[in-house]
Amino acid sequence: MKLPSGTVTFLLTDIEGSTTRWERQPVAMAAALARHDTLLRAAIETHGGHVVKTMGDAFSRRVP
Repeated sequence: MKLPSGTVTFLLTDIEGSTTRWERQPVAMAAALARHDTLLRAAIETHGGHVVKTMGDAFSRRVP
């Protein structure tokens, strides 16, 4: 992956209350997380960004 130059923006996300949601409604949370990931990946790629790391429901991205 080619590193960007100039101004770089990092976008970090997390789903608030996800631990409780996983405990109470794991099937619904799995579906919601899959949709979350699809939407975020599409938005990141549309704007020329790159997913740097995902962990659970958190994303780290680098956008040129």
